Amino acid sequence: MSYVNTMLSKETLRKTMLKVRSGLDVEDASTKIAAHFCQTEAFGRSQHIAAYFSVKGEIDPSQIMTIAWQHNKNIYVPSLSTETRLLTFPQYQVGDPLEKNRYGIDELANSKRKAILPEELDIVLLPIVAFDNKGNRVGMGAGFYDYTFQDRPGPLLIGIAHEFQKVDSIPADPWDIPLHGVVTEKDFYWF
Repeated sequence: MSYVNTMLSKETLRKTMLKVRSGLDVEDASTKIAAHFCQTEAFGRSQHIAAYFSVKGEIDPSQIMTIAWQHNKNIYVPSLSTETRLLTFPQYQVGDPLEKNRYGIDELANSKRKAILPEELDIVLLPIVAFDNKGNRVGMGAGFYDYTFQDRPGPLLIGIAHEFQKVDSIPADPWDIPLHGVVTEKDFYWF
């Protein structure tokens, strides 16, 4: 059973979920999610993984990054282009300098590294606000991931969320890019 009636608008659902998420223990959930995800065949086969820097109660993927580095995998993090609404993915290494973007999210500071093309990534880990059993999702509403992966083959798009963020149904707009899976502290859902 889901936590929220999904007949709500995306904006109402977003506000409700963000309020609940803000009071949760992220550290314990992040540890469990890292254990679930890093045991998957998809993780084992991947070499190029995009993660993110968490904010506002999002699941923290830093443990996934650490395990990936221990397995000689490359980690990339998104960088926002406000002009094109597309994400670029420069490679990230521990100790790289960071700076806040206009949304208050860490990004690589003045990265001189060439970004990998989005379609060359094997897996993209996305922070999400809500998801349903068809791979539909609600994000923060800016559409950066949708614009970036629209009409592009390539990576598995895997959402990272608390179990309570699973809802019965999310109305999909034509521009919404569905997820291939979601990992929570309790389960891994493939769509």
